[in-house]
Amino acid sequence: MIPVAAANPDLRRRLPLRLGTTSYIYPAAILPNVRSLRNRVDDIEIVLFESDEVSNYPRPREIGELAAIGEESGLSYTVHLPLDLFLGDPDPRIRQSSVNKCLRAIAATSGLKPHAYIVHFQGSPTEDHRRWLDESWLMRLDQSVGQILDHLEAPRLLCAETLSYPFQVVEDLIERRDLGICLDVGHIILYHQRLDLYLQRYLPRTRVIHLHGNSDGRDHQDLSRLPAATLDLVFASLAARPTAGDLVLTLEIFSEEDLRISRTIVEKYFP
Repeated sequence: MIPVAAANPDLRRRLPLRLGTTSYIYPAAILPNVRSLRNRVDDIEIVLFESDEVSNYPRPREIGELAAIGEESGLSYTVHLPLDLFLGDPDPRIRQSSVNKCLRAIAATSGLKPHAYIVHFQGSPTEDHRRWLDESWLMRLDQSVGQILDHLEAPRLLCAETLSYPFQVVEDLIERRDLGICLDVGHIILYHQRLDLYLQRYLPRTRVIHLHGNSDGRDHQDLSRLPAATLDLVFASLAARPTAGDLVLTLEIFSEEDLRISRTIVEKYFP
């Protein structure tokens, strides 16, 4: 049986933002995780996947219960769209299939009124960045983004996540379409990018931050795997952000022990 955690209202009151984690802290489906985590965090990232054979999209009855939990406890949701999206692919069939996958995920979770939909702007899985990060890829990506935005109430609900390539590549598209940003600190560190520059440049447009540690080339580990200087920089930047209250900080990890360790570290910054 998955334990139901006791509330920790003191920490939630002290935080100047909404602290979140993923819907897979326990080895169970989304709904049992949310039932257990509802008193430990302010937001839960609903991690979605879809293949030809199976998907984990919550059914309408489950969405109803998730929405009721949110209403009762003040819990909000972010939705991570499926990873295998190729919105700028040269093949129009692949692009449209990726758009349709996004729209199915959005339709399935719209009853949760998510704070954000997280999306990866990636290219072909068999090509390196230099072969697909170009103007033609950006034009195709822009067309796909336009189709998705037609189904959202506000463009900033769609948050592009920082990945392994320099984020400046998609910066113009994000600003022109007025998208939100998901600043993934773990990715920035893993790919040896300048965290200080990313925070300075992109934090004002950021709606979600993903925070997780890295070790031996593996990410999504507890925060003890991040250097203290990195954590100091992140939390100092958040403290200086004028509208930090509209920000979700997601501990993007996938085990109860990693969550326990990470929450303990976050608490040290908000005595």
